[in-house]
Amino acid sequence: MREHRRSAIRGHHSRTSIEMINRNSRVAVIGAGIVGLCSAYYLRKSGVDVVVIHRGNELEAASYGNAGMLMPIDSAPLPGPGVMKEVIASLVRPDGPIHLSPIAFPGLATWLMAFMSNCTAVRHAEGLAATAALAGSSLELYDTLAAEGVHFEMHKVEPLSVFANEKAAHENLRHLGDMKPYGYAVPDRLLSRGELIDLEPALKGQAVNCGFLVPGQRYVVPVSVTRGLQDKLRAMGVDFVGGVNVEGFETAGRTVQSVRTSGTTVPADRLLIAAGAWSSQLCRHLHTPLPVQAGKGYSFSISIADLPERPLYLAEARIACTPVAGRLRLAGTMELSGTNLTIRNNRIEAICRGAEHYLVGWSSFEKQDLWTGMRPMTPDGLPIIGPLPHYDNAFIATGHGMLGMTLGPPTGRAIADCIVSGETPSVLQPFRLQRFSQ
Repeated sequence: MREHRRSAIRGHHSRTSIEMINRNSRVAVIGAGIVGLCSAYYLRKSGVDVVVIHRGNELEAASYGNAGMLMPIDSAPLPGPGVMKEVIASLVRPDGPIHLSPIAFPGLATWLMAFMSNCTAVRHAEGLAATAALAGSSLELYDTLAAEGVHFEMHKVEPLSVFANEKAAHENLRHLGDMKPYGYAVPDRLLSRGELIDLEPALKGQAVNCGFLVPGQRYVVPVSVTRGLQDKLRAMGVDFVGGVNVEGFETAGRTVQSVRTSGTTVPADRLLIAAGAWSSQLCRHLHTPLPVQAGKGYSFSISIADLPERPLYLAEARIACTPVAGRLRLAGTMELSGTNLTIRNNRIEAICRGAEHYLVGWSSFEKQDLWTGMRPMTPDGLPIIGPLPHYDNAFIATGHGMLGMTLGPPTGRAIADCIVSGETPSVLQPFRLQRFSQ
């Protein structure tokens, strides 16, 4: 099954109108989050000149404060049968894991209608096949990055999913079982409350009933990955233009010639937009609409008496917990409120209330490292990766939602291959932007 997965990932190529890049050409990558940095890494490994353009705060953006779980097995797209019922149930609860700002609703209406149309069994199965193929190389690529001198913190310890409701746990196992045909190992039984507490003594909350270990998965400290990649890229001769805002592009016909920023103009032979939730704004300068909305997430850290040794996922509360630097990071919430980095205390408190049902030995009054970041969300739950329509030398890699850390390396490798070879790998065909206009 491993060889089957690798061949599916590498796949074959299909021709595009893009020509093979000259090795003396320069590629401008906009964005220094996990996707942009991984793309820059594989581009530079291919021998081309690379410049990374960024606002200067990507280390505090969507890659920084997330839980850092590397979970290829849980890479199914968000839309699916029954999801809208869960969304609506959460929206009517003030402390629900999903929050929709009334102020942002007018701009979200079209996106939400498209999201609803993708909540079918057929669409979900198609999306699952696509993301399973792309994610299948993720852990192998992280190991390779470490072997090639990218220094970051990674822990090969199996995450633990924890449930209050046994029916919900069995349903989750059933969904994970859909990944078996793609070579993923799936848990075969539920653990009892006692077994969970034996594994992690902090799980003595009243909501803890059952759960399971997720085999073969792991976690990273996200900021260590982005910093490690930046350090490696600088050592490889990649230029960084930081602390600037992209104000537009110089174009000639179907060619982007340079990137205009608030500080300078950067000439480029190829352009890759990998700016997460801000990619939509950038693409407007190229008259190319992107169906991407910002799904804001929150995190903070706590001191806890029995610090877990492994990542925890508190299922009904939709909270991910990972041990980082001697503390426990709690991450959760999906807030649709537009593109902003405003921290709303009521969302932080909602995470606290949810975690209190599962974890003991901590106090919400001493939480630290409050953070928010925006996940780029598409209405079908799949990233947008590949050539930009209407331009012969522009590309896009965004819309990874909650899977940025997992899909960063395989996305970077595939889009670099696309840019350098002038051909689109088959693994990227389901992620073309053109799917939204078909």
